[in-house]
Amino acid sequence: MAGLRGPTRVVVICLSDEDDQAAELVKAAAPIPVVFYDGKPKPCVPIVQTYAQALGEIDADFFIFAHQDVRGNIPAWVKNGLDVMGQHDFLGVIGWDKHGKQFWGNTTQTTVIDKCDECCFAFYKDSGLSFDPKLHWTNYSHDLCYRTTCAGHRALCVPNNIGHAQHRHGPWFVKQGFYHKDQAYVRAKWAGKLSRMR
Repeated sequence: MAGLRGPTRVVVICLSDEDDQAAELVKAAAPIPVVFYDGKPKPCVPIVQTYAQALGEIDADFFIFAHQDVRGNIPAWVKNGLDVMGQHDFLGVIGWDKHGKQFWGNTTQTTVIDKCDECCFAFYKDSGLSFDPKLHWTNYSHDLCYRTTCAGHRALCVPNNIGHAQHRHGPWFVKQGFYHKDQAYVRAKWAGKLSRMR
């Protein structure tokens, strides 16, 4: 694919535990290749660790990190993103601005966001972004958005028709306290820097 930086090698990374879901994601992403990591309980490696591993071992320019239940026209979303992104920017599918307004299917133009949903997001490998090893299953996309913003770059939402199903493990992460613990960690980590910027 091509964007502001010229020809770009794009890949989708997914931690998957359902073969039928994986097959549908491949259709949504085509012709972009999808690399799957095994998410079947063993227990499986946490998603943040899996994503960090993929970023380190796969030879590509632009990484999309997607849950297995993501559907829609992924290449169109990527093209819209590559057309406006700089090297250090971050791209989300579902985002919220600092006032809490949500941008998703209602996004008609490039919009700066404060944080984004973890279902699908992307960035350039050479952006300098990395995954915080203190996070395991939740709030990693929020962390990346804040990291981008605090570095003086943009977290963006662009027009897209991507959707996803209710994450079947989401309520469990909330009930077990993982989500709120990770959320508190991320907020505390970036609170001072974000408050100075706003």
